[in-house]
Amino acid sequence: GDGMSLRFFANGDKSLMEQCRQWIAGEEIQDVVIMSPFHDPNGSFINGMIEQYNPKTFDLILQKGFGFAPEIAKVPNDVNIIEWDDMRAASSLRQKFFHAKCVFLQGEHNSYLICGSANSSIAAFGKVDKNGINHEACIGYKIPKQSFYDFVGIQRPSPIERLQLTNYPTQSEEAKAIVSPVIWIKESVLDYRQLNVYVESKHS
Repeated sequence: GDGMSLRFFANGDKSLMEQCRQWIAGEEIQDVVIMSPFHDPNGSFINGMIEQYNPKTFDLILQKGFGFAPEIAKVPNDVNIIEWDDMRAASSLRQKFFHAKCVFLQGEHNSYLICGSANSSIAAFGKVDKNGINHEACIGYKIPKQSFYDFVGIQRPSPIERLQLTNYPTQSEEAKAIVSPVIWIKESVLDYRQLNVYVESKHS
C-alpha cells in the first residue's frame, strides 16, 4: 500500500535490459545513476541506457583505484562522473573500495533500483533484443519517486572534471584476457585436509 515492490531479475528467455524495460512500462525516466566497478571499454551499456531512456541527467559513480572505467572518448559529454572517495567524504563511510553494482532510474512517478551481480556491461545486461552472455541475478526495488542520493542517504558530491577520467584504469587487452577465463571456479570446499574444486568450462 506504500507504493513499494520487489522484483527478481535473472538472465533467461529475456535479457535483463528487456526485463527492466517491461518493468518500467513506458514511464519517462528523468535521472539515471550507475554505480559499478566494471564497465564496457567502449561504454556500450551506458550509451544503451541513454538510447533507451534519454534521461535529463546521468551520473556515473567510479573509483579511481578499483575496477575498469569506460574510455573517456566513449562516454557522452553530458554524463557526470562522481568519484567514490568524494561520496565517502560526504557521508563518513568507512568502506575504502566499493564492489556494489546498482542501476538507479528516477521516473516521473516512481524510482527503480536494480542491484545485484550485474556490472555495467552488455555482457551482463544484454540489449532489449539480445541476451547477455553472463549469468546474473538482480533484485529490482520500486519506490515512490525520489533521487538516488536521497534514497541511500548520501549528499551528492560535485562531479569531477572529465579530463580526470583519463587517470582511471580501463580494460586493457591484457586485462580482457584475465576477465575472460577459460575455466570458471564454481565452488571450492576444504574438507579436512582435502581441497575439492568444482569448475565449469565452455571449452573442450
